[in-house]
Amino acid sequence: MSSLNLSSSALSPKMSRLLALSLLVIVLAGILNLVILPLAERRQAAEARIADAAEWRARLSAVIGRLPELEQRLSALQAAAKQRQGMLHAENPALASAEMQQQVQRLIAEAGGQPRSIQALPPRREHDALHIGMRVRATVQEAALAALLDSAERQDPALAIRQLTLGGVLSGRSGGPTLIDLQADFEALASEAPR
Repeated sequence: MSSLNLSSSALSPKMSRLLALSLLVIVLAGILNLVILPLAERRQAAEARIADAAEWRARLSAVIGRLPELEQRLSALQAAAKQRQGMLHAENPALASAEMQQQVQRLIAEAGGQPRSIQALPPRREHDALHIGMRVRATVQEAALAALLDSAERQDPALAIRQLTLGGVLSGRSGGPTLIDLQADFEALASEAPR
């Protein structure tokens, strides 16, 4: 009787093929989800890391390529800094103020400006340093204003700008350059020592 039971539970050939095909699809889906997709994601991540590394390499190569130029510029700036005095040297504050006034007049003239008034401010001592100040009012072309302010910082000794007021002044000619009414307090450090 047991043999009758087994033969009656046997599947038809069509069903057994369908079952085999279903098992094959399940196994293939499992391989796809558990093996192939994770490997593909890892490959994409690795390719992205390689692209990032190549980009960083290009950036670093560019920086390394500029390194000699930057070192040369640094050396030139250091040499220029060693040559700068950094402060006015005069026997007294009045002489330092006169020297600073000449510097300010020269700066305005180089920028093509017209000084309207230059007034010495009282010298003041702060942290064992003598500060010499100059209040300036001048007319400067708008295009030359940036060069004037830049020259004040780059000269030796550098002039600090403590207060700056700008006002527009129309040019007398139509289409002419715009003139700026400049009011500024310049300041420089000074030492009271003979040259």
